Parts: sequence; structure tokens; C-alpha cells
Amino acid sequence: MYRTIRINLPTEYNRLLLTLSLIAGRVYSKTVSLIRKTHEKKGFWLSIGAVKKYLRLKGYPLHSQTVQALIESYFDNLKSFFYQSGENKHPPFRTSKYHSIPFKQSAIRIKDGQIQLSLGRDEEPLVFNLPKEPQQKVRYAEICWDSLKRQYYLVLTVKLNTVKTTRYKKVVSVDLGEIHPIVTTDGKATIIYNGRLIRSIKRYREKLKATFQKLLSRCTKYSRRWWKLVRSKNRQVRKLNNQLKDAIHKITRYFANWCKSNRVGTVVVGDLTNIRDNIDYGKKSNQKLHQWCFAEITRQLEYKLSEFGIKVEKQDEAYTSKTCPSCGKKNYVKNRNYRCSRCGFEYHRDGVGCVNIRNKYLGKGVWNKQLTLFPRSRGNWQPPEVKGVRFNFHLSNPISVEYGLFS
Repeated sequence: MYRTIRINLPTEYNRLLLTLSLIAGRVYSKTVSLIRKTHEKKGFWLSIGAVKKYLRLKGYPLHSQTVQALIESYFDNLKSFFYQSGENKHPPFRTSKYHSIPFKQSAIRIKDGQIQLSLGRDEEPLVFNLPKEPQQKVRYAEICWDSLKRQYYLVLTVKLNTVKTTRYKKVVSVDLGEIHPIVTTDGKATIIYNGRLIRSIKRYREKLKATFQKLLSRCTKYSRRWWKLVRSKNRQVRKLNNQLKDAIHKITRYFANWCKSNRVGTVVVGDLTNIRDNIDYGKKSNQKLHQWCFAEITRQLEYKLSEFGIKVEKQDEAYTSKTCPSCGKKNYVKNRNYRCSRCGFEYHRDGVGCVNIRNKYLGKGVWNKQLTLFPRSRGNWQPPEVKGVRFNFHLSNPISVEYGLFS
């Protein structure tokens, strides 16, 4: 697993880094034009090795590994072109005047609280002070431009030390939802993480986009007012995206810390692959489902839980939200409250899905090839106690935050 560290660079380096960014953009643009022109005139695609040999002779004032990283970034984008289908597909063709400056491991040295980034044999290296020296070895670095703060920043990629799998056998299941991002149960209690604030930020962001789009439609494209509105829109949308990112990080970190403090050994996450295929629930519902960031939540859970040695498994969640965990009957529920028409079982709908995912993984409630449920018990099963975690921007360690009971 890898982790990124961001370090803001002093503004006095802006002029030097602007020049290097211009050179990096020249290398990337040369790669784009060279491959495109060769394919148009000769009818074949240049290999990555041939492009590296050609640009090596140009003598750019950058480290040789930096030039290779820029070439590799284009070929990574080119891979998607060969996997696309249809007549309108085209390879990456946009050239850039400026480009971020990558540095591979061979061009990075950390010594005495400073990081040195090599620019080549005959050039002086870039030297920056580190606020805190990383304990792990830096595998990759990249200098990028922050248009909001009007300064450059350095991103370091470090590889985390592998942690042995925990010896605990406790199994916790996770049901990912659009309203409640995480619903989890250990068989004794079901904890529901409230995500209403996240939904409100998304709703405000989309309304903001619509407002700006209406104003932009009344302006001449690329006019002075058009650019002013575009910059204002990007600045406000970026701020809201940062709020969403912060909220997701805090929820997943809270859950990871809770798993550690409760000695959890395995976390079973519902597999939502291809859930958006062929959906049509109306304009508003479709927008919410396509903005649902379940893959990002799963990714963050995987790397945060792996820091504690907790194993993450995926489980197919077909019919888990519809099937009664008490008697096995499938019911179609329209609201958040689940009620079985056969046995009268009542519970939170997301809690039902979470309980069924755990039972399905443990073999206590499983489906065979004919999608027949073999329930753990019939009629006398008591569901776990329901608790809730109300999200706020100060959400931190689960030890210092009390649960709020759901009515």
C-alpha cells in the first residue's frame, strides 16, 4: 500500500518551477506530436522505447528519469485508446504548455531534513526543507501547481510497511449506501453512519454548477466576463469537492479506528460492481446514483484497514436488502423501514442488508444456484441493536464520540 504526502513549496521558487514546468510541457507535447505524426504518415505506432531513445538526444535540462516519466504518462493515457470501441474514438491529442514535474526514486535523496530532487548531471538539484522527514522510503515525487493558492506543491509517494494480518476472528459486514455511506454490524449491534451532510454538499454543488452554466450561456465564449465566471466556478466547486473528500476521509477513518478498538479481524464489504448498468429511476435518482462514490469509500477502507492488519473481503449482495433475515421471504420496501409481510419482522432497511451480507459470508444465510435462501433461523431471531453516528466535521476517534440512538 502507498500513501501520499503533500508539502506546500515557498513562493520564491515559483519562477524557477514555472520554467521547469514549461520544459516538462514541451517534453510531453513533443511526445504527443511525434506519435501522432508518425502514425498519420507511416501507419504504425511508435514503441515507448523508441520514443525514449529519440527524446534522449534532445538534451532537455531535466533528469533522464523525469523525461522517461513524462513519456510513460502519455503511454498510460494511450492504453485506454486501444481498449475503446466505436468509430469516434481517438488517441490522446492535447498538448500542454505546462506540465507537472515528476521525479522517480533514483532522482530523490533525503538527508538532514531536506529533500534533493535531481535535475540532471550538469544542473543544480532542487532542495526543499521537509516539515517532517518520512519514515518510509520515498518512491515517487511530483511538483504540481495549485491554481487556487497560486503556488507549487510537492507530492511524495511512500510505500507503507506491511503489517501482519491480525489474529482476531471477529467478522464485521459493511453495506454501502447513497444516503448512509456505511452501515455495519458485528451481530450484536448495527451502526449507521449518517450521510445527510454529504448529500447536501453534493446538492449545493450541482445547483451551483447550474447557476454558473446559466450565466455562462449569456456570455461570449472566452470573453473577459466568461473567464471571470469560469475561474469563480472552478474555485467554488473545488472548495466543495474538498469538503466532500474531507468528509469521506473522516467517516472511513472513524470506522477503521472503531474496527481496531473492537478487535475486528475481517471486514466484509458488499460488492457493488456494475450496479449502475442499465439503471433508470428518473432524472433526480439517476443523478444521485451516478454521484455515489462507493468505489472511493471501498478503496479508502481497504488501505486504512490494511494499516491495522485487518483483512477486507468482498461479498455479492444480491437480494440482501429485500430478504427477511428472520424467515427468508423477499419483500419490496419503498422507504427506510423494512417490514416482512410474512413474519412481521421490522428493522432498518440498510441494517437488513448489512445483516444479510454478514450471514451470507459466514454461511448462516446463503443462496444456492437457484437463489433460494436458507435462513439461519425462522421467526425467533432477534436483530442487533441499532445505533447511529451523526457526521460532523470534528469526527475523529470513536472513543471520544458517543453513539446516538436511532428512533
